[in-house]
Amino acid sequence: MNRFKDFLSIYNQILFAVGVTGFVAVGCVALLGLASSSENPSKPDIVFQESPEDLRGELKVSLESLDLVNGSDRYYVVPVSRVNYEGKSESGLRFSSSYYSRSLLNNLIVYDDVLETSTLLFEKKIAISHFWTGTYNQEHYIFAFGADLDSNSDNKLDRKDKQKLFVYSVKANSIEEISDKRISFIHLNMFSKDGILLKPYVFVSAGVDLDENGEFDKNSEPVIYYGVNFLSNEMREVVQGDLLKKAEILLRN
Repeated sequence: MNRFKDFLSIYNQILFAVGVTGFVAVGCVALLGLASSSENPSKPDIVFQESPEDLRGELKVSLESLDLVNGSDRYYVVPVSRVNYEGKSESGLRFSSSYYSRSLLNNLIVYDDVLETSTLLFEKKIAISHFWTGTYNQEHYIFAFGADLDSNSDNKLDRKDKQKLFVYSVKANSIEEISDKRISFIHLNMFSKDGILLKPYVFVSAGVDLDENGEFDKNSEPVIYYGVNFLSNEMREVVQGDLLKKAEILLRN
């Protein structure tokens, strides 16, 4: 009997010791957790002034990928496209149904990463089919083909309308328009070395609207090349007209 009492006493002491040890361990873990949370407080959620839900039904444009205009001066161009939704504008003029990515752009924004400012290039309705960037004499330029007139009268602005050439000077914040009612610009070539234009010239191909229906038909109308001085806004034919006439005569013979 005495042996059983001794055993029961020893057993109770062991249980008490185990319980105390467990309590102490839990307490230590809790204290470590409090210390860790005090050293690394949880960061508050980022709060935007306007959430995308707040802008739903208001924004009809979307920004595409940034393009570097010049690395040293940290200028970027941000293409702007139109969200695809049904409905006419206030003027009744539709854009083309092709909006996604760069198939058709509706404006360009220049972002100055040094001053942290943004500039909208066009203050009018326009459909931009292509754009390029270049630097000459420490000035940065953006060249863009775009239509701001419904030249073929189909009640849409798209790449079928006659494309004009727009030249934007980034530092000067000025834009010039180069166009001819007989032609529609198709492509532009720049001759540069390490991103620097060798001369203040770009070469452009242009389709001639022979039937004057307001658009260029690549299957039945000719293409000619121009050299464009973007400082004086002058155009000259790369191949003279008399040489083209001679080539045409040779085809007939």
